[in-house]
Amino acid sequence: MEEIVVNKENELDEELELVELIDEDGNSTMFIMEEMFEYNSKVYCVLVEPGEEEAVLMEMIESEDSMEFIAPSELVYDELVEYYQSLE
Repeated sequence: MEEIVVNKENELDEELELVELIDEDGNSTMFIMEEMFEYNSKVYCVLVEPGEEEAVLMEMIESEDSMEFIAPSELVYDELVEYYQSLE
């Protein structure tokens, strides 16, 4: 399971929350956090890279000084997509 750590120094722009994700190789990518929702006592978020149409669905774990984003397993991912679509 891929784990991505985000810098806590996120920019907050009126309606858009921008987060910088840094992958295991040290590559940095900015995402817009479009939405957050809870499923089975865990918090998930929908992230979209600016200028892109496809979204990324990640589990969000927040601690006092950082946030971690973890890609859900394939089994859980399908359930999450179905649940998220039912919210719309």
